[in-house]
Amino acid sequence: MVWLLITVAGTGVLFGLWLRVPSIVAVSAALFPTPVLLITLKQWPLPEAIGFLFLLLAILQVGYLVGLLFSLAWKRVAPRYNASRIPNDRR
Repeated sequence: MVWLLITVAGTGVLFGLWLRVPSIVAVSAALFPTPVLLITLKQWPLPEAIGFLFLLLAILQVGYLVGLLFSLAWKRVAPRYNASRIPNDRR
């Protein structure tokens, strides 16, 4: 199940970098069948499967916030970086 946690975290970061809120809502909705799969395939008890769903949603949200912070930081740093590469006679 560690691979699922890493995948959800990576998805959250990537969505934070490039996509916005509607995409994260759609992915959150797509994660809701996870407890049903865990209950039927792995024979997990209901509270444990629901707890794992909340863990996945929390990791997705934190990953999204991390990606969003990276995106906002890049938007602030990129103009300064690009401005330093322009020759002085072209400014």
